[in-house]
Amino acid sequence: MSGSMETNTTEETHTDQKFYTTLLKILSVSAMVGLSGICLLGITGNGLVIWFVAFKLKKTVNSVWFLSLAFADFTFCLFLPLTVTYIALDFHWPFGTFMCKLSHFALYLNMSASVLQLTVISIKSGFERAFTEDTNLTDPNRHRFSPDHAISQIVSKFDLTPDMSGNMETNTTEETYINGNYTTMYNMLSVSYMVVLSGIYLLGITGNGLVIWFVTFRMKKTVNSVWFSSLAFSDLTFSLFLPLTVISIALNYTWPFGTFMCKLNIFVLYLNQSASVLQLTVISTDRFISVIFPVWCQNHRTVRLAVKVVLALWIVSLLLNVHYFTNTHINDVDDNKVSCSVGWSMQHVQVIIRFIVLFVIPFTIIFFCYAVIFLHIRRNHRVTSTKPFKVIAAVIISFFICWFPYHVFSIMFSYRSDTVYINPTLVKLLIGKDISSLLAFSNSCVNPLLYVFIGQNFKEKFWSSVKSAFERTFTEDANLTDPNRHRVLPDHAISQM
Repeated sequence: MSGSMETNTTEETHTDQKFYTTLLKILSVSAMVGLSGICLLGITGNGLVIWFVAFKLKKTVNSVWFLSLAFADFTFCLFLPLTVTYIALDFHWPFGTFMCKLSHFALYLNMSASVLQLTVISIKSGFERAFTEDTNLTDPNRHRFSPDHAISQIVSKFDLTPDMSGNMETNTTEETYINGNYTTMYNMLSVSYMVVLSGIYLLGITGNGLVIWFVTFRMKKTVNSVWFSSLAFSDLTFSLFLPLTVISIALNYTWPFGTFMCKLNIFVLYLNQSASVLQLTVISTDRFISVIFPVWCQNHRTVRLAVKVVLALWIVSLLLNVHYFTNTHINDVDDNKVSCSVGWSMQHVQVIIRFIVLFVIPFTIIFFCYAVIFLHIRRNHRVTSTKPFKVIAAVIISFFICWFPYHVFSIMFSYRSDTVYINPTLVKLLIGKDISSLLAFSNSCVNPLLYVFIGQNFKEKFWSSVKSAFERTFTEDANLTDPNRHRVLPDHAISQM
């Protein structure tokens, strides 16, 4: 009996140990993803505040408060990549004693500075309201200060800063077919992959969500609005599924969401690729026709025709990718580990077909259309700005960079030798495939920048609304007793966009 009890105790201990190891890994990955998002948003938001207040606004008391506050949070965010690296290396600090001290110092300095500055701003705001006659305090449209910017304090709440007291020991079992330096390298690449995917997710959701909201509710329906709303919907749908991939990588490429979600995830991935590429091709063709055949466009280029083209485009994309839904399966690997993958014979043939249909032909059409537009604009002597040429070059180059490496490495990977052992050639192939996949995925957050926000009319109205918001927030009112000082103007910049 004693031997049986010892065996059961050992099994329970092993099970508990495995559970806590998995839980720790999930929490570590969640911390890295969250910190990466905070870093991205913090640097972007506070950097924008610093640039605008320092160089675009007249210096006032309010601008001094907020400039100092943004500088504190911006400095803190600059140190977050060190913490992410520390967690990625299994809680090993590789940057030395000085950087450890500096990282801790920056955290607590930022926390103190933020709290003190928020206190000063609140006192100043209270004095303004207490000692200034304001006949319209009950106006629901008056501006209220809200300290939502201090997102950096979330990190200190969970004590996610480096600790040099020692490395955290984990009793994880290495995969039998991965060993030595390749294991460490592959783990670091997996962490980097998750961090970048999280950034693409945040940018894709934000950019495409803004495009859909603006085009749907703030713009008159036009042919261009149909193109851009369809393109943004495709990229937004793709971005919504990225967290599933991040979680799967965090669980050592184990798929925990079941067969249906496995099929749906792969299907959405390839459907987005096809729909985006076809829509970019249609947009290029539409611009070509608008420039070269303006009379025909004036008579036939209608919203109804654009809707029909978009519907046909989505039907073609569905037909091109429906086999991914039927041929995707969950496979048992080992130790209760399952993977989600596509399995069929003649995979290299499928990859080559996709390369021709979704890159060679579309890129040829896009290059031809913009080359003709380029020559047409160049012959028009009234055009003195170089911006149209830069936009054309950006569109062609971004399409090539995002998709060509992806197709090349997909073809190379489909011809790899079947082996379960890691070797230098396979490692290079895996690295190239992961990086090229990230480039392809990034197309979902690049499209809004190139095809919508880069437009002069949209950009002017967007920045006009941003400037208006900053001026209302950071500029002191010349007449605090003016009952109209907090009134929302009917010609609000965003509503005009």
